[in-house]
Amino acid sequence: MAHGYPDFAQSAGVSTVYQLRDLAELAARLGSIDTFDRRGDVIELESFEHGLNNTYTAYSGTGGAVDLSLLYAKSGHFSARLSAGSDLTHYALVRKQIVASAISRIGLEASFIWGGTPDSIRLIIQIFDGSYTYGGQLHYIPSTKQLLYTNSVGATVELDADVKLYNAAYAWHTIKLVIDPVTGTYARALLDGYAYAMSDIALYKAVSAIFPIIICDLSNYGRVAQNDSVYVDDMIVTQNEP
Repeated sequence: MAHGYPDFAQSAGVSTVYQLRDLAELAARLGSIDTFDRRGDVIELESFEHGLNNTYTAYSGTGGAVDLSLLYAKSGHFSARLSAGSDLTHYALVRKQIVASAISRIGLEASFIWGGTPDSIRLIIQIFDGSYTYGGQLHYIPSTKQLLYTNSVGATVELDADVKLYNAAYAWHTIKLVIDPVTGTYARALLDGYAYAMSDIALYKAVSAIFPIIICDLSNYGRVAQNDSVYVDDMIVTQNEP
């Protein structure tokens, strides 16, 4: 029995396989890292297979570092290890900076695992349009299982009080945030199988003369007197999100 499209369609059905209707599915089968949430048009794909040279990295505190790791990887051979310093502001981050074209709904996705018990793992989008800056953040707190966001004045607010993420080597978790600078609101958030509609929540907004740019971070904020690590892989930045 034939499967797939009608015989008058672009791709005729055959007896042993189904035809693909979705090019995103074709890309996934060919090895794309963009398999978790396929909405939006891709601007950047970062799997760290070519090192850290095309990302900005920073850390603070004794023992802090951002480097490549061969120990864990979600795809390919490498991930980025974010080791937070044990003092000062005890953080480490990896950042993608993208010169903005037309402003639209912007999405940031990344996958992570962690060692120790970081204070928080943060996904951050900042959009500058030459007149204002718009910012949205998600914070996951491993010790309390809380998922937080930052509101219009920059304060953290609980989005979910009980997000259970299995913490083990190679058990990668994927988080995505979409914000809308046109309306000045969040759009949605995803964390593994958890999904949150956020279109009624205002973004942080402030006057800024910084030239148009999109800044996307994944940050590890560690504990005092500890060097907690977070491993990051498959950072994806998208535009024109629905």
